[in-house]
Amino acid sequence: MTETIDPGTAQTGEGSAPAKKRGGGLSSMLLADLKTMAGGLGIPGAGSMKKAQLVEAIKAHQGGGSRAAAQEPRREHRADERAASEGEDAAQQRTGQRDRQQDRQQDRQQDRQQDQSRRDQDKQQDKQQDKQQDKQQDKQQDKQQDKQQDKQQDK
Repeated sequence: MTETIDPGTAQTGEGSAPAKKRGGGLSSMLLADLKTMAGGLGIPGAGSMKKAQLVEAIKAHQGGGSRAAAQEPRREHRADERAASEGEDAAQQRTGQRDRQQDRQQDRQQDRQQDQSRRDQDKQQDKQQDKQQDKQQDKQQDKQQDKQQDKQQDK
């Protein structure tokens, strides 16, 4: 017993009109129609199964096939999901590594800019201190000269 369902009479999950009947059985149906039929039959995970998996799951469900045959597409589906998930994890790890690398580069650039800013501030402070010291020295020299002149005038 290979195909016992009339695709035209399958209930859809949305209560819409039944899928169109096509010659050739389940394997000639469109993927969307198979997914709708599987959903109506209550086959779990039907929305993300491949066409061959859907055909086997529907046949197993309707034909009273063995439990192992009905679960085989689910196992394959779970394996596919795990592989996809692992692929996504690897992609997320690569993205995370790139993000961390970019963050480190930005941190280094900010550190260089801050260091340059500190050096510039230090230079300005040094110049100001030099000017102040020069002024103080000039004042002291002026005072000494004034004292000397006063002493010479007093003589």
